[in-house]
Amino acid sequence: MGVVVLIAIAIGIVQWTQRHYQATLQPFYDPPAGWAAKPAGTLLRSEPVELGYVKGRTWRILYVSRNIDHQPTVSSGLIFAPRSRGSNRDVIGFSHGTLGLGAQCAPSRTKNVYQGAAWLQDMVAKGWVVAATDYAGLGTSGVSGFLVGQDEAADVWNSIRAAHQLPTGAGNQVVLFGHSQGGHAALWSASLAGVDGSGYHLRGVVASAPAAELVPLISMQWNQVAAWAIGPDVIESWPPTYGVQAKEVVSAVGNRVTASLIQSCVTKAAIVGIIRQHLGQRYFAANPAENKSWHRVLVAQSAPQLPASLPVLIEQGLADDVVLPATTEDLIQRECHGGALLADQFWPGATHMDVVATATNSIVAWIQSRFMGQSAVNTCGNPLPSLGVGGS
Repeated sequence: MGVVVLIAIAIGIVQWTQRHYQATLQPFYDPPAGWAAKPAGTLLRSEPVELGYVKGRTWRILYVSRNIDHQPTVSSGLIFAPRSRGSNRDVIGFSHGTLGLGAQCAPSRTKNVYQGAAWLQDMVAKGWVVAATDYAGLGTSGVSGFLVGQDEAADVWNSIRAAHQLPTGAGNQVVLFGHSQGGHAALWSASLAGVDGSGYHLRGVVASAPAAELVPLISMQWNQVAAWAIGPDVIESWPPTYGVQAKEVVSAVGNRVTASLIQSCVTKAAIVGIIRQHLGQRYFAANPAENKSWHRVLVAQSAPQLPASLPVLIEQGLADDVVLPATTEDLIQRECHGGALLADQFWPGATHMDVVATATNSIVAWIQSRFMGQSAVNTCGNPLPSLGVGGS
């Protein structure tokens, strides 16, 4: 009993510490009066953040963005830049994967965010500026645009604009890079570069384990553990955006726990999912892809066809049980059939969580080649691992 009591006390202390930390941060995330009248990309607030493991400068930012209906939103994020002064630096627009929608889950509100991320260290060491959005509604007020590509694209490009309002030396050459949900965001950001990225030169896009082909992905995952981690965030986002009804696809038990899961970070939601799956429970009552209204949104929010002239790099782990490799192959086939200038890399043994670490050297080298203006390799004619056929 004594051990149980000590564990309960320890958990209570951790939770109190987290609540206190978030409360001290909150004033930064409350937008100033009149913010909604300012142009998208306006930097509303910034402050330096000391991250000992980042060999450069870091700022926490609050900035104006917009949603799919062109209404103003407020987003937060982080900007990373070399410590030395410089100019015309190349820029990375980074979009992160699903973390949960609780305020405490936002990267800029998380202690030791991106610690151990070799890609970030390498990029800053090369003199690049990294603009890393949290996405509007994650850590800030308003409804999240989770897996709404138009919202994500605006947040990514406007974080890049905000980086130019700090002493980063940021230039106008950009490569977009995202993982998981962030891969979805990166692909959408690339497709909308002509609108949201006006004034910048997009040199390429990297999508790692991208949640891109939503119909097959949800069809394979709707009754699995992943649904408990991803489903509540979709329920927070899509009904107010598209008018679809949660009650048409969510189970009774799923409906009861949605509100609490929305405020949880993804790890806790996944643990809940593992337990409930073991008890024979499912988050969704039926496959949303088989519901007419939901199918329409899944199609609308799948990654768009990219311009044939834009270099694309797709990274995928073959041991990924979240974004399943077969769905990434669907994306590759579709993009290749559309004439994309695409290279893909499949990593045996790499999971959803470690594929970026596994592929870091390849990703950074590929991006550097784009900034240097070198010709991009096209692997569309190469066999795909599970299909055994070329992508074109």
